[in-house]
Amino acid sequence: MLGADLEPSLVLAEALRVARASARDVQAEHLLDRVTILLEPGRSIIADAGLVLTTVRNIKQRPETEDVWLLTDAAIT
Repeated sequence: MLGADLEPSLVLAEALRVARASARDVQAEHLLDRVTILLEPGRSIIADAGLVLTTVRNIKQRPETEDVWLLTDAAIT
């Protein structure tokens, strides 16, 4: 369980630092340029909140539209 003294901004800053370092290692840092992180306090105001951890399993690039899709192992259940 997460404690009440958890500082979300520090956790997110570290997660973004690790993501940028990983992306830099594979010359894909540009994929994070347009990432927006939205937070919804929800239940965390009154109790611990859940987390979703996922891994990028594949990167799909569509040459006809230049879209880049990150395929993850997360799901909505």
